[in-house]
Amino acid sequence: MSLKKYVEIYFQLENLIRFEQTGSPQELSSKLNVSERQVFNYIRDLKELGLQIKFSQEKNTYLFVN
Repeated sequence: MSLKKYVEIYFQLENLIRFEQTGSPQELSSKLNVSERQVFNYIRDLKELGLQIKFSQEKNTYLFVN
């Protein structure tokens, strides 16, 4: 996969999290057109960059925690 594609995926992921529209990890993998395992890797990468992200079972979405 090209660097441009990775950047696009991270940008799309960040927007979905910001607007709390990710859905479940399975739904998110479909939205990003990647495997569920890759979704977890992307989330981990964002956390390693210092972003505070959690999954809300109540809202069924990932969200930023402040």
